Parts: sequence; structure tokens; C-alpha cells
Amino acid sequence: MKKIEKNEGDIMRVVICGNLKLKEKLDYWKNYFERHNYEIMDYPRKVSKEKLMDLYPITWTEFYSNIKLSDMVFVMNEDCNDVEGYIGSEVFAELAYGLSLKLVDKKDIDLVLLKMPSEKVACYDDIKLWLDLGWIRLYEEEI
Repeated sequence: MKKIEKNEGDIMRVVICGNLKLKEKLDYWKNYFERHNYEIMDYPRKVSKEKLMDLYPITWTEFYSNIKLSDMVFVMNEDCNDVEGYIGSEVFAELAYGLSLKLVDKKDIDLVLLKMPSEKVACYDDIKLWLDLGWIRLYEEEI
């Protein structure tokens, strides 16, 4: 990951977005960011079906609040269900929220996708446009 420093010594705050079904991949990326001295503000968490109606609104609100406080939104769009670079509707909404903060509120936030999604992904055209406009970027391995 090409690390962007705010001020020398400042810890970058990241929110990881992605499919909760990919727990092993999520653990990998959480460990990756921790090893590279990022503060993980939030990441996908499972809410039990029994408590969904009570906990989901709180979890959802906290997640979006953490996006607002973060320096980076990392979209962990790993391959899923035979779709390369899968991005579901919730992850796309989270990315769009980060982009709105960047464009409307002029927030200094880095919006990073792990990889280019397949054309099978519903939001492919939007992602391609946002990349072409330079509003978001693809992940780069740290040198």
C-alpha cells in the first residue's frame, strides 16, 4: 500500500469495507494495516439475526461515522461468488459516501479499491468513471 502521511508521525486512520463472508481475507487486511501502523477505525462485523433489528442501525451509523473520521476507505473487493473484484450494494454505498465527503465537504480522504472489478459488477461503470476522474484509486503494493 502506498502510504500517504498526513504529518510526519501521524497515524493514518482506515475503514475497511468489504463482504463479511470473506472473513479470512478480512483478517488478512486487518493484520496488514495493523502491521503498517494504520489505525483501523472500523471493518465489517457480523450482527446476529436475533439482534439484527436492534444492532444494525447502531452498527450502520457507527460505520458511517467512522468513514467520516477516517483518512482512508479501503474497499476489500476480493473475488466472491465467481465474480472478480466483487462490490456489493452496501460497499458501493460506503464508497459513494466517502466520495461525497471528498467532493462536497472537501475532506482529505483516500478512497482505495483492492482491484478493478469485473464488468459483471453492477457498479462497474461508476467505478471506472471515478477511477478515470481520479476520485478513487487502485491499491498499490508498498515498495
